[in-house]
Amino acid sequence: MSSVRLIPLIFRGFVFLPQRCTTIAAPFQPFRSFASYAPRSRKNSKSKKSSKTFGDHSTAATSGTRKYDENQIIPDALGELPQPERIYRRPEYHFNPEHEKDNEYPAIMLTKEEKEISVPFLKKVVSTLEDRGQQFVLPWGDESAIEAILGILRELTTTTGVFPEFLFDAFTQKPELFAAITRNGNKCIEIFDCLCDMCGFSIQDTIRMFGSYTSELLETDANEISQRLSCFLRVGVNAGRNLGRMVRKCPAILFASDSQQIAENVEALGSFFSRSILPKILANDPEIVLKNFEQIESNYEYIYYHMRCEPEEFVETRQWSQMPLEEVMNRHKFLLKTGKYELPDPKKPQLKMENPSLHRIFDTNDNAFAVHVATVSVEEWMMYKELAEKLEALEDKERPFERIKPSQRKAYERRLKETKEQEDYVFEA
Repeated sequence: MSSVRLIPLIFRGFVFLPQRCTTIAAPFQPFRSFASYAPRSRKNSKSKKSSKTFGDHSTAATSGTRKYDENQIIPDALGELPQPERIYRRPEYHFNPEHEKDNEYPAIMLTKEEKEISVPFLKKVVSTLEDRGQQFVLPWGDESAIEAILGILRELTTTTGVFPEFLFDAFTQKPELFAAITRNGNKCIEIFDCLCDMCGFSIQDTIRMFGSYTSELLETDANEISQRLSCFLRVGVNAGRNLGRMVRKCPAILFASDSQQIAENVEALGSFFSRSILPKILANDPEIVLKNFEQIESNYEYIYYHMRCEPEEFVETRQWSQMPLEEVMNRHKFLLKTGKYELPDPKKPQLKMENPSLHRIFDTNDNAFAVHVATVSVEEWMMYKELAEKLEALEDKERPFERIKPSQRKAYERRLKETKEQEDYVFEA
């Protein structure tokens, strides 16, 4: 149809609209069932070619609307569709992932009855543990108790896709995991769901994590774990892979502290770093939220005010919050004395000095720091540390360095500039 036919025709005060504009389309069905949004086969998707006249506008409009209803998926309706379980291409049978690559470890052999997660499966686990010196007593006479244990195991195998061979290997390698499942099965399932949903772990990795920290995780619950992890989500850390990497680096954030203390530390760190930098700091060093904040504050003030480092440079290092303040000061002062670290020129503060990165300064051991960063021998560096410790004991200062308020940083830099200029013109008597 040309654009001329869509223009209303006005004749003697009457308005005539084309027939296509006056046709009422069929009501749209936003959500009927999952099958209604399935793609049609190639055979059914082919439209029958038929000759249409210009006057047959209502048929064209109706057929176009019907095709739109059947084929197009509305984004708003995707949230109502059932989410499929993630099925991993590579099946995992061993609790230790390294055993999958090593041929020395034989395949886990279970009979057909044992793979069905029934009483023979439990007896197989118990007998294997007894052969390895671990004795377990299950209430074999109580059918309801045994069925409750089997129900938990069947839920794992049917809803998550974990193989019975994997559970057998996990229970025989980690007897405490088998004890936790048999005693607190529902609590374990809730923790598994929390870690899978928030951290993006597979069910196999979740069981591995739980098996490594069984006693610690049993002292908490899924609600408390969710509250602890939510503290990171509120400041911009993405759930899933990013949060999972943080948990892998520091599993203690799941149970080592309460959620209120973690939230307070995260909020306090927000006063040091911007909204865009803070998630990177937490991702690089998740353990920082479990540290004493006074120590973190002292390290930050010295690195920021006395070493003249910007907040963006803290992303490079991981040990700046974990290293004692005395070690931070000793490394900085030693680099100043060896000429490997220079402060910005007071006359040209906008010029950035080419100093070693914070990663090289703080994330290296004594040998690597002395040889590769300060370019001196290890003996010289160790001797300097001993002398610095003796001088610190003689000075007996309340604080090891001068504390500077953020509003007084410019004044402090001007004072250092004046002091340096005076020292250049002092003559010895």
